[in-house]
Order: sequence, then structure tokens, then C-alpha cells
Amino acid sequence: MLSLLIGLTQAVQGPLDVYGDWVVEGGRGTVTIARCASVPEAQDGTPCGVLTSVPAEAGPEGQEVIGARLLWGFEEDGQAWGGGRILDPEEDKTYRSKIWREGGTLQVKGCLGPFCKTQVWTPAGSALE
Repeated sequence: MLSLLIGLTQAVQGPLDVYGDWVVEGGRGTVTIARCASVPEAQDGTPCGVLTSVPAEAGPEGQEVIGARLLWGFEEDGQAWGGGRILDPEEDKTYRSKIWREGGTLQVKGCLGPFCKTQVWTPAGSALE
């Protein structure tokens, strides 16, 4: 019965359901993704992500970036949100981005030219952390 409930929960969460709190790959922080209603250039409800926490070992420099907008500018692209931007606060650079939910994880792709890298983010508070 439990496996049936888990299956139903995953079925309801489609690839465009990216909203919530996510732990960045490697545990380098937590990002909250919500609809961009408060962002003037994206008031259409597309996803925006804000860094909401960093590990204590990140020190004062890590604490300074809490609240930074890391994800924005997405458009629905079939089974994903594409055409967006992602900020790497460690390098202070932005990249083209595409995000989508796959099972219980969030796939976050960042691209510079033809070169792309995908990270797997896990739900905050999950056993996958």
C-alpha cells in the first residue's frame, strides 16, 4: 500500500513541478524555488530560485550571498523549464539554464556555449540529502 501511495505522489509531481526547497548538489546550500510574482521582469508566475541557506562552514562570505536570486527567466519548454538563467555565486557568473523534476529530484542544467553540466538537487528535509 505504501508503494502505491509513493507512486501516486510521484505521478502528481510532473517535470514542471519544480517549486519548493532544494538542497544543491554537494550540500552547498538550499534554494527555494517559487513563482516569480515578486520579480518585475517575471510576473507571469515562472520559477525563480533564491538561496535561503548555506552550511556553517561557508563562513561569512557564504552568509553574504543568502537571499541572492540564483534562478530566473524561465519559459515552459515541453517537459522542462528552459531559456532561463542560473547564477553561480562562487564564480559570480551567470549561465543559460534548464530545470525539470525527475522522480523525486530536480535536474538543474547550466550551459556556457555548447558546454553544459547538470546537477541533481534533492528536496530539503528528505532522506536523499
